Amino acid sequence: MSGVLSVLVGDNAAAAGGSWTPASASGGLSFWFDATDNSTVLKTGLVPAGSTDSVVQWSDKSGNARDLTEATVGKQPKYKTSGSLNSLQGVAFDSVDDYLQSTSFSQAQSFMIVCVQKGVDVYYSIYCGSVGGSVRPLLQGDDGNSKILKMYNGTISSGAAPSSSGSAFYGVFNNTTSATRITGQSEVTGSIGTTNGISGGIFMGSSAGGNVEALGCDMNELFCMISPSGTDKTNALSYVATKWGLTW
Repeated sequence: MSGVLSVLVGDNAAAAGGSWTPASASGGLSFWFDATDNSTVLKTGLVPAGSTDSVVQWSDKSGNARDLTEATVGKQPKYKTSGSLNSLQGVAFDSVDDYLQSTSFSQAQSFMIVCVQKGVDVYYSIYCGSVGGSVRPLLQGDDGNSKILKMYNGTISSGAAPSSSGSAFYGVFNNTTSATRITGQSEVTGSIGTTNGISGGIFMGSSAGGNVEALGCDMNELFCMISPSGTDKTNALSYVATKWGLTW
C-alpha cells in the first residue's frame, strides 16, 4: 500500500477500471455514498429527493446500512440533481450548520477512504468518528491549510488544498504505511499508529452537531474499502477520474 502510484486517466482509465465500481473491492466496503444514485438520496417520507430538496437520509450502498441521516430540517443539506461536479449530482452543504451522521459503528485498519467533492471551504470534507467520547477527524482540511489526512494521534499533510472546481482525495489508514493524496499532487506517506480506526460512526459536513467546522461545498461520492489490494486502489482512482472528470 506504500509508494508512488501511477493512475491512468481518460480513455485509459476506463480500460484500467473497466466495469469496476466500489462494490467490486476485493475486501468489501465499510460504507459507500454516491450522489449520482438518486434512489439513495432521500427527502421527507424517505422517497428520492428532487432538485433543491432537503436531504433527510443518504443511504449507504455498501450493504451495511450505515446510512447518513439528519432529522432537523434546518440542518439538512440540499440535493442537486444536476450542475455539480462534471455536471452530475451532488449533496450541497451550506457552511453554517448542515450535516449528516451515521449510527455508531467501528472499522479497524486497514482501510482506504476515497472522497469526491466540488468546492472549497475552510474546513473541507470532514469525516469524524468518536473515540473516548471525543470527535476525531478522519479526513480533514484544518483552518484552510494543506492537511488532508488527520487521524486521531497522527497527521499526514498532502501539500495541497482542494480545487474550487472539484477534487478527489483519499486516505489509506494502515499503520506505518498510511498515505494520502489529492488530485494534482503526488502521494504522501506516513504513520498514524496501529489502533486508530473508526469508532462511533461518521459525520459528514460537520465535526459534531452541525455547528462545528461546518462544510460548505457539494459532496459527490464517498466510499471506504476494507483491506484494499493494490489493484483495488488503482481501479478506485481510475473509477473516480473517469466518472467525475478529474485527473490524478
